[in-house]
Amino acid sequence: MAELEHLSKLYEGVDAWNAWRDELSQIIPDLSGAELAGMNLARVNLSTVYLADANLSNANLQHANLIGAELANANLEAANLSFSLLRFADVSHANFTNANLEQANLTEADARHANFSDANLRMVILTKAYLANANFTRANLSSAALVDADLTDAIFDGANLDAAIMPDGTMKE
Repeated sequence: MAELEHLSKLYEGVDAWNAWRDELSQIIPDLSGAELAGMNLARVNLSTVYLADANLSNANLQHANLIGAELANANLEAANLSFSLLRFADVSHANFTNANLEQANLTEADARHANFSDANLRMVILTKAYLANANFTRANLSSAALVDADLTDAIFDGANLDAAIMPDGTMKE
């Protein structure tokens, strides 16, 4: 469950939150299970934050720093994560249905069992990401980088992989 002090600070807005994070960089905020649906969190620093089971559906997370964040089982349905940094993040079992992750960076992210159905993953970086059992049904992965990604049992039914760079380094035609 989210720490009320941490949640209150985030509700003060992105500028206040980012200043607080800069000031108290040794604290790892706990926002697990938080109700953050529809919030404008563009350019927020959520690196290493606990957001497991949080509801971020319809949230604006453009250009957000989520490096090393814990987002397991989080709901990010229809969230805007374009240009966000999710390197080394744990997004396993997270719901990204209809989310916009265009040009997001998920290098070495753990996205096992994540649901990316109908998501926009155009030009996303998934290099060395763990994508076993992830669902990409009808997702747009055009020009995505999947180099050295683990795609074991991942589902790509109806997905657009035009010009995507596959795990072996070949480009999908």
